[in-house]
Amino acid sequence: MRQTELRPDRKLLKSNFDGYKVSLDTIPVLRTELPTLRQAHRTHPNKHQYSYHHARLFGLHNHLVRDPWNSGHCYFVDVAGLVQRVQYEPRCGRIKPLSHVYKLCFLLTDNAAEDAASPYNCSLVFISERIGLLADGKGMIHVLDTGDRTTGSKWKAESVLPEQGDTSHLPIGGSILLDAQLAYADNGQPQIHAIALQVQQNLEHSFEPVLFWFRLDQRQEGSVEPTRRGAQSQLLRYGKRKECSGRLEAFRANRFEHHQLDVGSTSPEENVPESESPCLDGTVETSRDSLSNNLAPNLDTPLEECDFGEADGEEQYFTLERIARDTCRVTNRVSLGTGPPLFSVRMRPAAPEALVLRYDVDALLWQPQAPPTTGWTVEGDEWNLLHEGTLQAFGYVQASKRRQKYLACAPDLRYAVICESERLLFIYRSSHHGSSQLRQRNGPQVSIGQQHLVSLDDGSEIIGICCENEAILLLTEKSFFTVQLEIEE
Repeated sequence: MRQTELRPDRKLLKSNFDGYKVSLDTIPVLRTELPTLRQAHRTHPNKHQYSYHHARLFGLHNHLVRDPWNSGHCYFVDVAGLVQRVQYEPRCGRIKPLSHVYKLCFLLTDNAAEDAASPYNCSLVFISERIGLLADGKGMIHVLDTGDRTTGSKWKAESVLPEQGDTSHLPIGGSILLDAQLAYADNGQPQIHAIALQVQQNLEHSFEPVLFWFRLDQRQEGSVEPTRRGAQSQLLRYGKRKECSGRLEAFRANRFEHHQLDVGSTSPEENVPESESPCLDGTVETSRDSLSNNLAPNLDTPLEECDFGEADGEEQYFTLERIARDTCRVTNRVSLGTGPPLFSVRMRPAAPEALVLRYDVDALLWQPQAPPTTGWTVEGDEWNLLHEGTLQAFGYVQASKRRQKYLACAPDLRYAVICESERLLFIYRSSHHGSSQLRQRNGPQVSIGQQHLVSLDDGSEIIGICCENEAILLLTEKSFFTVQLEIEE
């Protein structure tokens, strides 16, 4: 196992940045009312899901899923089980009428059966330009052939798992999909690796978040279910793999660059909401480690009171672990210091999600770099995190917001946003059209960013957010909002 060091790129740090100035410019906000049958499907915790982890997992779930392969496209599941397609048109700054592309069959059950099943919210993950995974939150996972998603054509289910009479290959009961990737075996056979999250009650009657890593293999005939062997990494559990029929071989041209998945583990005491921590290669979970094995990064910066953790609690340090897909062993470990990742963002379609970590007052974006490959085979075990962008002073302003629900940023990093559970949206631009270098009387020039405050005219809870370069799309319980940041002429 290698200890990987985080090395910021000094060219991406702006030492003369001097904070944000409140802007009084008006930002257009368009509201679209959703009919009752088109409002987002939302599952609330039942009487058996009462832990802190359940509260965060249900409360911070992002119901609006962005399509990383098609800018301006996002999706959500409505109360009727229809997957609704939302398309933002940057030329006019508006969204097109909603159109459904797939239908989930929600089985009607009585309250007692639903409480025993412990359902979760629906979750959707896009694997390539033409493949997606959809979990209904009650134990069923749909392998979807989405076709060309820019046309709005209907999706087709290649497989619906588990099949009848088969209950041993996927997480038992409901779960939430955190991430999935399309990879290839040494012989070129397509495989789907996915991570699902459950909150389970252990023998001590306390709740803990559990990650399930499972694999779907495509074969021409039928299905087999060999056991996947591998050591456990704290709460990471390995399930069996499922051979699913379908036409995955037709999508071989859409192969991922990355052939190994990076999966971390979580500690029972730490938060694991989907909006904050879904990270495997593409996104990575954080875990806790002892102070004796890790050093705090950025030792040149003076320590503040908040760097020492809780006054009466144990000082904790977070680490990031990479687990190889083939060997199921930890190959790399990265020390993250005293704080977990703020959030994650996908900067490029086929690349894993980048982690956003606080560094001094800034927030740095770290992009996982995959080992070199030849054909279908991974060469060597080199892996690293590359500093690809900086959100100026965002770590400082984020720490001051106590009612934050979602943290996000534009794919090209032109802005960052803090979204509260109701009404308020804080937008931060470190560079803008009217930005200028200010000269102090006795000192060098300083750079000033802009802060925008957007207040929605809807008191219902915000349950989804999608950030595009030109706009921010928000989903509430009854409406859909488009925050127009830029409109193409």
